[in-house]
Amino acid sequence: MLDAKAAAVAHWDSRPCGADAGSAAEEGSAEFFRLIDLDRYQRYAPWLPGVARFERFDGQDLLEIGCGLGTDLARFAMAGARVTGIDLVPRHLALTRRRFELARLRACLTLADVERLPYPDESFDAVYSFGVLHHTPDDRAALSEIRRVLRPGGRVIIAVYHRRSYNLAIFLAREVVRGHLFREPFAVTLGRMEGVGATALVRLESPAELRRKLVGFADVRVGIHHLQRWPLRFMKRWAERRLGWYIWAEGHRPY
Repeated sequence: MLDAKAAAVAHWDSRPCGADAGSAAEEGSAEFFRLIDLDRYQRYAPWLPGVARFERFDGQDLLEIGCGLGTDLARFAMAGARVTGIDLVPRHLALTRRRFELARLRACLTLADVERLPYPDESFDAVYSFGVLHHTPDDRAALSEIRRVLRPGGRVIIAVYHRRSYNLAIFLAREVVRGHLFREPFAVTLGRMEGVGATALVRLESPAELRRKLVGFADVRVGIHHLQRWPLRFMKRWAERRLGWYIWAEGHRPY
């Protein structure tokens, strides 16, 4: 477990997640963060603001697990949430802190592990995690910790990689051409999805598997989003709901 986490920290500390989108500007500048936001919400995931609905947590205490460059966390803060962010990667936290300073926003940022959250029971009204829990070795422990720190009725929102996605199929086809697939452990091949030289743990889920892991939460709703480079435009909406890259799940801690 420690090796998987150390590999993830080493990779993203040298190449912060999403920072390539801001490479035309000085790292940590206002323009750097503007370019990252533009890429995330207009090119990469234009569907995300409509699904996340950042404004619904106005006046609430929200924790983001794996805040990365603080892109979504800043949106929650601008919409009125009192935000806390954790990450295992020191460089992520440094850049998030800089983003919040430039935007004159407030956040509590901590170097911490989702499998052992440094917060008392029932500390938050919402816990959000996008594209992170599929990298932690013990995701069941992570979900148990999330449930612990949520207040009764508090909302959990997570997005993880979909096992039956079109994006994954295209990636694996490319790995066949490159001669990687079937010539190395599958886990090593999956690690390459996170970038050149990446060896981070990558877990894939199905909607049914994710539902089973969320058994401790009530009113769980699961959807599928994010489809890039789909060849048939007229079928894209149909395909996205079945073959998208992210499984999006929401539920709440029972009262």
